Amino acid sequence: MRVFSIILFLIYFSTNSLFSQSWNLIWNDEFSFNHLDSTKWIHDIGTGSQYGLYGWGNSELQYYQPSNTEVYNGTAKIIAKVEPNGIVDSWGNTMYYSSSKITTKGIFDFKYGKVEAKIKTIDGQGFWPAFWMLPSGGSWPCNGEIDIMEQWGSDGPTNTTTGAAHVGICPGSSFYQSFSNVISSGSYADNFHVYSVQWQPDYIAWYVDNVQFFQVTPSSYPSNYTWPFNSNDWYLMINLAISNSTWAPAPNSNTIFPSQIEIDYVRVYEQNGILGCTDSTANNYDVNATIDNGSCEYIVSFSVDLNCSTNLNPPSVVYVTSSAINWDCNTYALNDSNSDGIWTGNIILQNGFFEYIYCTDGWSNSESSGLITSMQNGGTCATNTDYSTYANRLINIFSDTIISNVWGSCGQCVSGCTDPTATNYNSNAGYDDGSCIYNSNFNITFQLDMNNITSSFTIPEVNGTFNGWCGSCWPMSDADGDNIWNYTTSIPSGLYEYKYAADGWNIAENLTMGSFCTLTTGIYTNRLINVTSDTILPVVCWESCSLCPTSTCGAITGVNMSDVIHDRA
Repeated sequence: MRVFSIILFLIYFSTNSLFSQSWNLIWNDEFSFNHLDSTKWIHDIGTGSQYGLYGWGNSELQYYQPSNTEVYNGTAKIIAKVEPNGIVDSWGNTMYYSSSKITTKGIFDFKYGKVEAKIKTIDGQGFWPAFWMLPSGGSWPCNGEIDIMEQWGSDGPTNTTTGAAHVGICPGSSFYQSFSNVISSGSYADNFHVYSVQWQPDYIAWYVDNVQFFQVTPSSYPSNYTWPFNSNDWYLMINLAISNSTWAPAPNSNTIFPSQIEIDYVRVYEQNGILGCTDSTANNYDVNATIDNGSCEYIVSFSVDLNCSTNLNPPSVVYVTSSAINWDCNTYALNDSNSDGIWTGNIILQNGFFEYIYCTDGWSNSESSGLITSMQNGGTCATNTDYSTYANRLINIFSDTIISNVWGSCGQCVSGCTDPTATNYNSNAGYDDGSCIYNSNFNITFQLDMNNITSSFTIPEVNGTFNGWCGSCWPMSDADGDNIWNYTTSIPSGLYEYKYAADGWNIAENLTMGSFCTLTTGIYTNRLINVTSDTILPVVCWESCSLCPTSTCGAITGVNMSDVIHDRA
């Protein structure tokens, strides 16, 4: 549990499985008795006033007492209850809720290994169960805190569990890194789950049901904080608090009392073997290592597109900067060797979460303001953010990784034509790639065969979207008198609908819907032309996509001429 000061709270997921390692069980409680084993646990009692803390430093509402712990049927239960008459603490404060906190302080502590507990947690606003560790003889926050499992109840299912590691300065503020794992369906309170950490020198990893979801190393913290987890032996605690804060509201009318968490077992292991990187695909694979200590390193290929950053002065060098290097903007350099505006580079990084942004030329520019804006507008690429002063990207490295980003944005940098006057203008394009196409006029010759028309007419005309369906403004001509009419004009490139009429719309084509040369929109069926070059259109018949049929006068066929009567007179 924690006193909050500087907060970095991020939700991320990983599918790294628990490393296959050799473990020796050095301490456990299977809760086999019908009472709490006093050789393994003691109770913390009260409200924290004995330590100079009101509400255990978090304005908690419960009074811890031993009677709220029960052990039977192979599990321990910590029960939260309402106290109608109140319980008065040593400072005279009346507490109207009770619960329990059990700890191994002064009985058992250890340094490094694997710690796990199988726990069924709780639903309901105001409930705050925790499984955590503190250093024996240490001071908070400078000597650290490891939260193996914390959950904050709400009116809905408890679907999120959090792991965290605190560092700090005494006296002064604390700083912690925490990540949360979301259950795929239902609530963590529906069944028992195994919550565990692996703790090695310079490395802590969190697991739920043997699946890793978070890890930290000394590089996860700012350089002004000391990594405290290689000092002291540490003891265990399990408790059920009643919260009362803005980030964890107090119980409401839907909260059910009494309610409990249930603990099946708690186990502590130590490792046997050689520490090192056991992943054969890693850059620093150690063939002799039998225990993976989280030190594996992988090649991360970074790429950031600056083409859409029109307000950015052209940089000399683009860098990846990170909390792991204390936000130095001169270490991880990228390059743009082909001058295409996309800066790339390979960096060898240790596995785990890597927080970063891009900067240029010793912090002359950074993408921070753009990322803040993107996150304010619903972006998801820079989740380590307060939405006003910083927004940082985060990746989980567990293999060689390829990263493609756009400077200052969670979106894509779309190339295309950015000139609205061009025929292929792309409103989504972030930068112009030189592909704009502009209207060019092409000579088009229309040809119409009027030989089969039964209606009387004088002059046919061309009407369409290219001339505003103007009526008689584009009259056709028939110079040789064969009743095949034509009209030639210059038209800008584009797609147009048109049809033939005559004598100022006195008559007009009635075209057939579904024909290969027509387009029907609503009640209108028109011819269609895509103007891309000088074109002489084929001769077509009135109201047809094809030539007019022709009649032939010639020899009589299909008749037996011997049957024909010849008049010889």
